[in-house]
Amino acid sequence: MPRITPIIKVCEICKKQFSTIKIKLRTCSKICKCVLIRNNAIRYYSNESSREKTSQAVKLAMYSPSVRRNFLSGMKIRRSYKKEGHPRWGVVLTQETKKKISDGNKGRFKGQTWEQMYGVKNANKRRKSVSKKMAETNSRLLNDRTSKLENGFKKYLKSLGYKQNKQLSKYTVDYLNEDKKRVIEIHGDYWHCNPKLYKESYFNKSIGMTAKQKWDYDFNRQKHLEDLGYSVQILWESDIKNKHFDLKSIIST
Repeated sequence: MPRITPIIKVCEICKKQFSTIKIKLRTCSKICKCVLIRNNAIRYYSNESSREKTSQAVKLAMYSPSVRRNFLSGMKIRRSYKKEGHPRWGVVLTQETKKKISDGNKGRFKGQTWEQMYGVKNANKRRKSVSKKMAETNSRLLNDRTSKLENGFKKYLKSLGYKQNKQLSKYTVDYLNEDKKRVIEIHGDYWHCNPKLYKESYFNKSIGMTAKQKWDYDFNRQKHLEDLGYSVQILWESDIKNKHFDLKSIIST
């Protein structure tokens, strides 16, 4: 198999150089990607004239055979939440929620922050509400979607009162013992950029973050759980695969 040579590109937002194997990638991280998307949304939907221009461009593009073919192909493999038993399937929406969705689809709010749309007080309330609903949904969807690393401890941890993939505040944790106020997280070396194996500048294309950004995210997540009164134990993949790894001694400490 031929070796793929990374391409050196310049991020359109922060102007820093980064390496990637994706030719169309325009930003160096998820943070810069979000800024780029927001800037584009403002440009395309900020006023009635730009919204109309964008709408006409999309309609015109659909006359292209290749665009139409790709669209129909994508629709065939589109996920079916009904078949998957998605917990939000069939939920009756209020008229207020329907109006917000309608306004969003029309582009009136695209590119705006929640503070601009709803005010600071309502924006914070909305963040908490959305985070809670997402956590509940993830908790139910992840019941049968677990890694081999997690499942390797399932039987033993269950005997100690731990439950797998449980919602805790706005996050879904790998294992939770509510009585002992203890959380156990299984971190894959690649997906969480194990500091023993990766430098902070390493860009993980699968998660769209540098190792440093992923560490910061995981740190804030852990701190949030600890602020709620829970102890958090992180188990790394490379440690688990070590022949001297002893889960029982770790859990007992």
